[in-house]
Amino acid sequence: MIGYLENQEREMQFKNLLSAYSYKGYKSIKDLDISELNMLIVNENTLEEGLFQINCVREIKAELPILWIIGIEDYTRIHEFIAQIKGIGRIETIAYCGNKLNRIQDKIESLLRPNLPTKREEIAFVIPIYNEEERIKHVKSFVNKIKVLNDLVIHNMSVYFINDGSNDRSEVLIQEIIDHMSELNETVMMKEQFHMHNIKINTKKAGTYIESFKVISEDTIIFADADDGYDFEDIMRMLNLLNQGYYDIIVGTKDLLSENRPTIRRFVSAFKRLLTKPLLPKGVTDSQTGLKVFKTALLPYLLPSLDVRYGLAIDLKILHVAKKHQFRVYEMPVRFIDREGSHVEIVKDSARFLKSIIDMLMLRDRKKV
Repeated sequence: MIGYLENQEREMQFKNLLSAYSYKGYKSIKDLDISELNMLIVNENTLEEGLFQINCVREIKAELPILWIIGIEDYTRIHEFIAQIKGIGRIETIAYCGNKLNRIQDKIESLLRPNLPTKREEIAFVIPIYNEEERIKHVKSFVNKIKVLNDLVIHNMSVYFINDGSNDRSEVLIQEIIDHMSELNETVMMKEQFHMHNIKINTKKAGTYIESFKVISEDTIIFADADDGYDFEDIMRMLNLLNQGYYDIIVGTKDLLSENRPTIRRFVSAFKRLLTKPLLPKGVTDSQTGLKVFKTALLPYLLPSLDVRYGLAIDLKILHVAKKHQFRVYEMPVRFIDREGSHVEIVKDSARFLKSIIDMLMLRDRKKV
């Protein structure tokens, strides 16, 4: 059942547009019977009112797909509102310009049937692994949440564990997680949903990006740390925003919303932001939050410039390359819980990071000469 909110000022002929589906019109969100809906069309005059309606509905049914009809003039601001949407459901937007039957039906099909071959977009979830034996419960929790997200909303997500030279039992424990998850799936195809790739030496994260860039063929990549520190509402906000086509890369920043961050880490992060500003795309202040989403179409431009020697500065290098190629990058605040047992050595790794910044700045200056 498709529900739509009526709007007398926009002459949408929903009886024609939705003739191939079961549908029902509602005068206000108070009249909605959300339990019977498979999708909702929101058609308010202002973005503020549309956001309010969507979040009211998502409080009740977090995974409900929504088609948001906006004004053509709203395209310059829509990303700010998508970043505030609650829940984990898919979002599609379309500009109001009369009855564009095919365009609206294409959007409806992509929301109702994202798993169909003609509509599906493959998504790869990349999880870097390094000596996670002591924190394996967080990895298991994170993977379980990914499976729920895939079953409820995405339907076409693969998970890639990139083992960055662990010297504990991480490889064995991750393989046990993969085997367990594979047993829960009923089809042979779904057993290929989980993958693991091993790097022989620890590369301080750089190798996980490079290895994943080489092996992934899906349309979209999500990078996230393994310790279950991120909120899946934020992950879906980033995916929904990327899918609108306004941006090529969405990066998270945890400095504004993170929980339990030690004071020393906040200080180091502030210092790094100051140093890295000249290297980052406009509007981006934080390169190091481990949550990023982008299209694999960018990989041929990114991969040739990457090297394992960048270590933890690999995130910065990727965004620096994105700036040089004038890719559209958007930074979104994300919630984050700092887990105990971080593998970052603040003094040593900060020194290496500083050296990488100097190298990038010197290279940039030499190219200017």
